Amino acid sequence: MIKFPKTIKVGGRTVTIIYPYIFNESDEYCGQADYQKGEIRIAKFSRNGAARSDEDITLTLIHELIHWICNVYTGEKQFEELQIHGLTQGLYQVLKDSGLKF
Repeated sequence: MIKFPKTIKVGGRTVTIIYPYIFNESDEYCGQADYQKGEIRIAKFSRNGAARSDEDITLTLIHELIHWICNVYTGEKQFEELQIHGLTQGLYQVLKDSGLKF
């Protein structure tokens, strides 16, 4: 099982990471940034019930962290999902190729 810290700081704000999380409201979600509750939620299973890979789960965490960073540092000037996705893939590739272990 992949391990994340229970909390992480983003711009001085403490964000709680909830993993594994079951999205009862929709099986479409694999991750969610909740700014009001100060949480990042990450699903362990895909919508068909299969366990998600560690890489996919890590990408989800990075994706939701980028949402949080954008929210804290740019406020109303949120990036589009396509931009967040591109940043996620690029950052993951650079960190992985640089030898960072997840």
